[in-house]
Amino acid sequence: MASKAPLAVVLRRGPTRHVCIVLWNRADDTFQLGQWLKGRIYERCSDLSPDGKSLITYVSKGHEEDVGYFWMAISEAPYLKAHVLTSGIGRCFRGAIWVGNTRYWDDRQWIGEDHYSHPLYSRVDEYECPWPLGSSGSFGATYFARHIRDGWLLLAEVARNEREFHYQFQKFLVAGWELHKEYNDRSYARGVEAYSLCHPELKRVNDFPNWKWADWDGDRLVWATEGRLETGTLTSVGLTDIRVLKDFNDMKFEAIKAPY
Repeated sequence: MASKAPLAVVLRRGPTRHVCIVLWNRADDTFQLGQWLKGRIYERCSDLSPDGKSLITYVSKGHEEDVGYFWMAISEAPYLKAHVLTSGIGRCFRGAIWVGNTRYWDDRQWIGEDHYSHPLYSRVDEYECPWPLGSSGSFGATYFARHIRDGWLLLAEVARNEREFHYQFQKFLVAGWELHKEYNDRSYARGVEAYSLCHPELKRVNDFPNWKWADWDGDRLVWATEGRLETGTLTSVGLTDIRVLKDFNDMKFEAIKAPY
């Protein structure tokens, strides 16, 4: 979700190794179809600019292209035609994160060479990411930073071994409720996270094992589950007024050109 605008992007995956970008206007819950990719977008290494206009994606097609197996691109959401493309990125690239509408930080430890660039966008210096990075040696460093940037509080960061860390985050909501999420390096790589709603005063914990993503959006909770985007209202009794914002299950691949 964009931090300074009522916009977000949805990455709709499937069938097989296909993914589609959909622009979500959170002000009126309308959706704009973007482009499909025959490949994989690593969403936890990608990011949407604060104004919701620019998208950084970490991409692989599963076979070697002219730009290698993996690359990072900057495009206009919800499209994938790149204004900036960095090639030769390794499998252990830990992601990129926006620090402004046109300025971004990327993982220089694993970065490749610029295939082409655009004068609008600029990298910040190597050690100028304004948020703390995750402790893991690979994967998820900027995903950790995104949580801090977006208002999550770190509850626990546990090193199970030198290569695997376990993270617990929380976000304070309304009516005494807290949204909790947990992931570790292995579950992160599989795109698996655990979400729960907790009410410490009432000693209530509601687990939602089917949620793939969840966050607080103004005065409502929003989440993704079983190919749908849903929302609900939190009150003292719990989650109410649950409704489906968009069902993405019937979408099929379309060859769509970017309008720029």
